[in-house]
Amino acid sequence: MNKLPKLVWVSTFVLVSLVSCKRLPENNHSQKGAVALLDSLRASEEIIKDDNDRFFGHIKAIDVAIQLKTSTKSLKNLHVEFYKEYLKSQVGNFTKSETDQLTAIWNKVQRYSKAVNPDLDVNVNLIKIKTGHYGPNVFYTRGNNIFIPDNMTEKANSEILFPILMHEWWHILSEYYPDLKEALYAVFGFKKHNLQLLIPDKLKESLLTNPDGVSLDFALPAENNNWLMPLIFTDQTGFNPVKNDFMGHLKMEVYRINSDGKLLLPEQNANLQKDMQYFFSSIGDNTQYIIHPDEIVADNVMLAIIAHTTGDYRSFSKGGKEKIEQVLTILKRKNWNSTFN
Repeated sequence: MNKLPKLVWVSTFVLVSLVSCKRLPENNHSQKGAVALLDSLRASEEIIKDDNDRFFGHIKAIDVAIQLKTSTKSLKNLHVEFYKEYLKSQVGNFTKSETDQLTAIWNKVQRYSKAVNPDLDVNVNLIKIKTGHYGPNVFYTRGNNIFIPDNMTEKANSEILFPILMHEWWHILSEYYPDLKEALYAVFGFKKHNLQLLIPDKLKESLLTNPDGVSLDFALPAENNNWLMPLIFTDQTGFNPVKNDFMGHLKMEVYRINSDGKLLLPEQNANLQKDMQYFFSSIGDNTQYIIHPDEIVADNVMLAIIAHTTGDYRSFSKGGKEKIEQVLTILKRKNWNSTFN
């Protein structure tokens, strides 16, 4: 999940009917690495498909309440199928101009990525979305789909969209190349914790779901077999118009997890300051977008590929450049096992 301008990221239940659901000519997806810009009819099918992380199995009432601009009380019981119907109303058609501009930008993403490793590739769909659910400027992925907000497609700016699409490209690779994902997570200290997480009810009810980072399987090892994990949540009970959109409701904390899987609230963690220092020293200083391990990796992959292709490493600190070099070494390896089919 990515929000501009910085790479960091209805009390009525009236469903908007699909508009202009015309079928466009099929894009060629017969070759690995092809890109397709979907019309609204195909997009309405893709936006409700689940992925390996089972987004629709994790989506919570608070997520839906904020997106539908209501309260969790108004939702009563969360009906995922109802939410899917709403999402189907949130897609649109690309214009000819948008198609041309986005194709050119995506071709640049492919040129840069192939300069690092031409074998790392998957089919990608680009989908135009309205800003009713997550708000303006918010990009996200699910499966092999990149969802692009329509306020960013009207006047597609290559300088802005190129690094964002490169960032989102990683989220797709992350799903299709699990071994690569695990190797790159390790660069920033994250490993699988293999714990049954015990999350306090107070926090569980307010946790938000990042569509680009649904899994809570990875954390940063700490002393005494404890772990550290960044989590996003809200302090609201539903949509607050003062907060404007989904991202305005979002807060983040780094939580300590005991060896038995019990998650400590910040006020229960006597080591909070020490934990934060350790967390930031582990992930490095290349990005401030740290709400999930996959976001940290996505920004570093984007920065690494651009630096490798342009030969410009001047913006990195000494430690930051070392992280970038580790990322590139891993990206360049051949024969990563892919779930692509």
